[in-house]
Order: sequence, then C-alpha cells, then structure tokens
Amino acid sequence: MQGSTSRARLSMRTAIAALAVTSFFVSTLNAAVDPIVVKGAKFFTKDGGAQFFIKGVAYQLTVTGASDANAYIDPLADGVACQRDIPYIQRLGMNAVRVYAVDPTLNHDDCMNGFAEAGIYVLADLTAPGAAIRSDRPTWDADLYDRFTSVVDALQGFTNTMAFFAGNQVVDEASNADVAPVVKAAIRDMKRYISAKGHRRIPVGYASNDNSVSDTMARYLNCGDQADALDFFGLTVFSWCGDSSFEQSGYDQLTQQFTSYSIPSFFAEYGCNLFDREFEEVATLYGPEMSPVLSGGVLWAYFEEGEDYGLVEVSGASVSELRDFDNLESQIEIVIPSTGSIGAYLPSNSPASCPTQDASWSATTALPPPPSKAVVDFATLSTDAVSPNTTGTSTPSPGASNVPSSAAPDSRGLPTGAKAGIGVGVGVVVLIAAVIATLVWRKRRKTLTSGTIDSNQDAVEKDPAVMLGNDNAIHELEQPRAEMSTGWEAQELPHGHGNSELGRSVSKGPKGLESRHEM
Repeated sequence: MQGSTSRARLSMRTAIAALAVTSFFVSTLNAAVDPIVVKGAKFFTKDGGAQFFIKGVAYQLTVTGASDANAYIDPLADGVACQRDIPYIQRLGMNAVRVYAVDPTLNHDDCMNGFAEAGIYVLADLTAPGAAIRSDRPTWDADLYDRFTSVVDALQGFTNTMAFFAGNQVVDEASNADVAPVVKAAIRDMKRYISAKGHRRIPVGYASNDNSVSDTMARYLNCGDQADALDFFGLTVFSWCGDSSFEQSGYDQLTQQFTSYSIPSFFAEYGCNLFDREFEEVATLYGPEMSPVLSGGVLWAYFEEGEDYGLVEVSGASVSELRDFDNLESQIEIVIPSTGSIGAYLPSNSPASCPTQDASWSATTALPPPPSKAVVDFATLSTDAVSPNTTGTSTPSPGASNVPSSAAPDSRGLPTGAKAGIGVGVGVVVLIAAVIATLVWRKRRKTLTSGTIDSNQDAVEKDPAVMLGNDNAIHELEQPRAEMSTGWEAQELPHGHGNSELGRSVSKGPKGLESRHEM
C-alpha cells in the first residue's frame, strides 16, 4: 500500500512539475508588453494610455578585423547574450534599446521575448553596413526596399518593437541636402508597406546629427502630405560635456526648436565623453525643462569598445560594470517620474511648412517614386490584407494619431518561432493531460480493489487542482514597472562652468559612428 501510494504521489509531482514547465514555456512564447503608439508629439502605451519616455541605451557590438567590410553582429540573434545583459539594463532603469543592424534571416525570439519580459522596447534601424541610404550615393532602389521590408517583417510581430529608423545621419550639411527626398521616400514606402501588410502600425522615423541643417531636415521630413512624412524625429546630440548646464550645452536651443513640432522628438544618441561622464544631463533631459517637449533619449553606449563610451565590458558570460555604469545609475536614482495620459492630452501643433528650396537647401519636395517591386507589393498586399491600421493620403488634423482604430490582435503578428512554439506547447499540455487522466484511472482502479488508499490522497489524485491551488493558471505577463513608461521631474543639479566655451558643436559623437550606419 505504501509503495503504490508513494508511486502515485511521485507521478503526480512529475505531472505537476511538467504542467509548471509548460505554463512557463507558453507564457515565455507569448511575452508581450503594451505596444507604443503616437498621438501628436508624444508616445503613449496603447492599452494603458500612459505617456512613454524613452530611457534607452545603444546596444550593438561592432565587428573588428573581419575580411568583409560589411560584416556585422546581430544583437537580437544571441539569446544567451541578451539574457546576460538584461539584468544590467534593468538595473539602470532602462526601458529601451536601440539596435543598428539586424539580420532578418536569423531568429530573434529569445532576445525579443526576453526584453519584453523585462519591459524593454526595441528601436531598430532598418539599415545595415552596405545596405543604407548614403549621402554620397542617394539611391532608393529595390535592393534597399527588400532589405528594409525584410527587417520590418522580422520584427513587426513582437509587441515590444517600438520604432524603425529608415535613415541615420545621412544629411549632415547643406551640400548633401539633395539626399533628403530619398530618405523621405523610404519613410513613405515603409509606412505604406506596413499598412498594406496589415502589420501593427509601428512608427517609422529618422535620426539626424546636430548640425547646421538638422532643423531644416526636421521640418522637411515633417511637412506636406502626412502619408509621406515621418512619425518621429531623433537627434544625435553630444554637446553636454562634463560640468555643463541646460544653457551651456545648447539643450535650451534644441528644446525650443522642437516646441512646435507635431510629432515625437527625442535624443537618438547622447553622452559626450570629452570629460568624465557624470551624466548630469539625465536630470535635465527628463526634467521639467525638456520633458514637456522631448520624449527622452538613447545613451551611447552599452558596450565598451575602446572609445570610453561603454557602460560595461563583456567577455563571454562575464559582465564588468565600469565607472560610467555607476555614474549613470546614481543620476537616474535622483529623478522622480511624472507622466500624462493619452486621454488628457490634446495635441495642438500642426505639421511644419516645407523649407524653401534655395542655395542653402537644395532638397525638392518631389519625392522619388517607389521601386517597381514596391508598386507591385502595394497593389497586391492592399487587396489581400485586412488591417485595423489604415494610412490616409490627406494631412491629418493636429489631434490625429497612429492609435489603431481597433484593439483587436492580429494573429499574423506573431513571429514564426512563437507560432511554432505555441503549437508545441499545446501538444505538451495535451500530453500531460493524458498522463494525468491515466494516473487518475489507475488510482481509482486500485482504490476499488484494495480500498486502502488514504482519502485525502485520493482527493488529490482525482482533482490535481487541490494540490495546484491557484498556481496552475497561465497568467498574463506583468506589465513594465510604472517608472518604465513615465516622464521625470528632477531635482535641480548644481551647474558649473567647465565647458561654457564649447557650445553645441563640441562633439560629433563616437569616432566612426557615422560610418557605422552609412556604408
């Protein structure tokens, strides 16, 4: 009797453990966060309606010593590395990473789901070394179109895919302003593609460095027909160096520049290292002087690669925190989150007027046509796709947004790996249910013949929920912590005069940064 009872208990423990593993397995595959949407000049969570500020870090290692000049490391394809780094990104209170080159042929489930479980969103460049719009060769062709759309298709199914960059620091002076129409055409066609495919409406934008024409570029990409215009504008700024201030760094001018902008703007990269990085700009960027206008920023960079910009050094499974890590963590700790809601926010800014075409700005408002493949895609996909997200052809009112008209989920949005995994998970659940049923039948049979099984144990065998209690439910993943989707109100930091003479043009960022994106 004791032997059969022990075996029954062991079988039940095995079945319960298997159920717990299956529950975890299925919940991991379904890892999700509240998607980010655009309303006017701000980001919000779609379901919760909380204003969202980007607290991001650049997350991409470079390739050194490779024979192929266009080689790159896809940071979203190494699940082990992502799991190694996620706890450190969380410790810093970061809610986003920016990645610069994604291989659409690889599987990204582990990294994307791991980031989602940690409440971390992903901003992804559609470009790659050797596959980007170049200032010295302005072309929007079928090859680039295929590259961009393949990345869109690879990442669109993850709810934590926050945004796509169609270009990075392409127009950096007046002499190459003729590239601007090419960038805008790429943005236009990616928006049309996303709509035609019935994908969730993920914002498409551009990142500019802070230069003499960045303000004009921002207005150019925002003006005219909003079906062609960008959804957000990112600015690369490395002007707050050492002991600086809101005024000395030029942050005040940048904030004023975007006060009337009709779509979200943020720092696509920041973090000057000409002096020790104390990160005093963090309190200002997320504080009352800037947060009413800008939506946060992405710090350069997570990995240390010999230029003194990294927060950590990695070697295999080992992560070593550097001085910048501690400095950044201490600055984030002194800011107090503050946020608005999507319902209370009433946008009032209108799209910009198009810049005048003259000697200082040569860009025409006439955009290159879509590549021939895109024309075919738009025609065929628009016929087949059923999407809650539509892209109009007229300029919307100031209050227009990309908040979907329907909150119904799109089953096509799940990544291929997740679909396959869910199928496997369902099969495992069915198998476990069959095992439990067999155990119950055998136990009942033994009870009928011997009548000696303990009544309490019998109840457990007949109803596994008695032992499982409430732990056998597959719960929805916990949403990101409140502070991960908020703005900031900061304590005022003391300002010094260490670099007052340097101004906004003090630093163009990490060496070779432009060439990373424009190859």
